[in-house]
Amino acid sequence: MRRAAALACLFALAACAPMPGGPEGASTADRGQARPCFTPSQVTNFRQGRDDRSIYLRMLNGDVYELSSGGCSDLNFTNAIQITQELGDPGRVCVGDTTRLLTGGGSNLVNIPCRARVERRLTETELAALPSRDRP
Repeated sequence: MRRAAALACLFALAACAPMPGGPEGASTADRGQARPCFTPSQVTNFRQGRDDRSIYLRMLNGDVYELSSGGCSDLNFTNAIQITQELGDPGRVCVGDTTRLLTGGGSNLVNIPCRARVERRLTETELAALPSRDRP
């Protein structure tokens, strides 16, 4: 009886193991390339986009990342943001990750954290196409 229970647990655990090649439906580009990442301490500037859902972050090395959020209020009036990873390595944030943003120095007395998703690292062409108001 113990042997059967141990085998059942072993098979259940094996079913949860990641498979080589990535999840079904993932493109070959997604499987073969590492996701662009940054550490929150590298952020030097940020701006909220015109649609109030986009947030642009500039890094020490000049890279710009776009985040999307559904409810970060008061970003236009805040002096600083704190970025933390929702899951995984707290010191590293990658494209596709969900982050938690905490604002500081805004008009609200209570700063409520909001969630944002790291959408992409912008290319030089995409950055040049951004309106100057949105560029960090």
